[in-house]
Amino acid sequence: MNLINRGRVMQLRRQDAKAFTLVELLVVIAIIGVLVALLLPAVQAARESARRARCTSQLKQLSLAAINYESARGHVPGGVPYAPPPQASGTTGGRRDTPVSTAAPDRLEYYHGQGWIVEVLPYIEQPALYDIFESVRNTDWSTNPAVVPLAVQEARRTQPAILVCPSDPTGTELVDDQPQAGGVEVAPTNYRGVMGSPALAIGSTSCPFDANLQAFCNDGRKQCNGIIWRSSMLYPIKLRQVTDGLSNTMMVGEDLPSHNDHTMWSFANGDSSSTLCPLNFGLNDPRPNEYWNVRGFRSWHPGGAHFAFADGSVRFIQEDIEFDLYRALSTIAGEEPLTL
Repeated sequence: MNLINRGRVMQLRRQDAKAFTLVELLVVIAIIGVLVALLLPAVQAARESARRARCTSQLKQLSLAAINYESARGHVPGGVPYAPPPQASGTTGGRRDTPVSTAAPDRLEYYHGQGWIVEVLPYIEQPALYDIFESVRNTDWSTNPAVVPLAVQEARRTQPAILVCPSDPTGTELVDDQPQAGGVEVAPTNYRGVMGSPALAIGSTSCPFDANLQAFCNDGRKQCNGIIWRSSMLYPIKLRQVTDGLSNTMMVGEDLPSHNDHTMWSFANGDSSSTLCPLNFGLNDPRPNEYWNVRGFRSWHPGGAHFAFADGSVRFIQEDIEFDLYRALSTIAGEEPLTL
């Protein structure tokens, strides 16, 4: 075939070739959009499933750390007050109407305000961080950051990865509005000890409240009816005191630092919460300064939050759980009938 004929054949082939019309292009784009819309929820669900698995694992590690601490020390890790409590006049403990003690709690030698998470640092592979806090254990808490050693200030800004739920996009952000922190930046936590069902302020709450809810106990005058709270080192809890059953008693639960101005991980006034309010209360209407309402449990996991129980198990609690059952799961000796 000569060059002239070959050129004619190539010209005819180019003339026979068809391009996409505008309509065809729009149809292809629409199909791709539909496929993306179908696949995106599946991808997001897979990612959330992975985040939930990690969150479950971290809660389990924290609960096992607390259990190992109890085995070694004879009591569950607790919070140390940042000031001496008022004289106790009797306690209600876990039972709603029966005082468990009429004597004042043993007074501590120092009131440094360190929380239960500091106590378990050696059990979650953080011995170096623990040693920094240990260096000021023989001092009292001060709200003046100028008198706090620089190493301790830096330790408060350090956030062990185990304390951050991956489903909370703001969980790693430092906060500078924590009460008793002197206005300096500190690291928050997504995981909080379960102090039971007490009120967190006297005479002020928007949550459901009835006569069966324990009165304010966070200042140390009374023993709270849960397992870990701000002054729980005044009433060291042994696991054998959890007469409701270890598998029926919540020990650690989830919260969102962005919803709560009391969330400093290393401080006893920032690492525990109450079941005063329903699970996920205020999730879509955050008011972090209303501590009497917001020091509860919540998460960005769809439909509820994870809790570690006193036997080391972790369960996902649905946000529509019956309210009395939810509160009963937070007490150590309420003798409530439980059916999950």
